[in-house]
Amino acid sequence: MGLGVPYAAALGVFVALMDMVPVVGSTIGGVVVSLVALAVSFPVAAGIGIVTSYDSDTMPVFPQVRGLMGWCPR
Repeated sequence: MGLGVPYAAALGVFVALMDMVPVVGSTIGGVVVSLVALAVSFPVAAGIGIVTSYDSDTMPVFPQVRGLMGWCPR
């Protein structure tokens, strides 16, 4: 399926459910998917890891940026 990663659809559902957990959910989901992808190939796992680290890196910053720019819902 997706890049040769086994159970790609099930992993996608897992990550979607983990995304509902505030702050750490997407990171946990990304780590699990990276570990499964590591069984396939290192470059695929590295790519998923880079995307996951970008997401977890920007997650804590984004609310402050939105607040400074006045994008907060009222």
